[in-house]
Amino acid sequence: MVGLLYALVWEALIGQFVPGAQALSIQQWSLAITERIIGAPAEQLGATSAVGLGAAVALLLIVTVGATWYAGRRLRTIRLTSEM
Repeated sequence: MVGLLYALVWEALIGQFVPGAQALSIQQWSLAITERIIGAPAEQLGATSAVGLGAAVALLLIVTVGATWYAGRRLRTIRLTSEM
């Protein structure tokens, strides 16, 4: 639920209208990596990333590791019982 709200509010609304907020956009981080993998100039892709490749990789790693840690922590607290 939080991810959907983030995608709708931050990525769609705030990220498009506030240029500085694009640096905190997962979409921009992914675009920077995509530009590097494809190897095409940004003009051919029709979009340019507002974030450099080094920052994009670092930020995506931080978010991925943090989300995995948080999910693991939450899953450890789930109690499975069979009540029949």
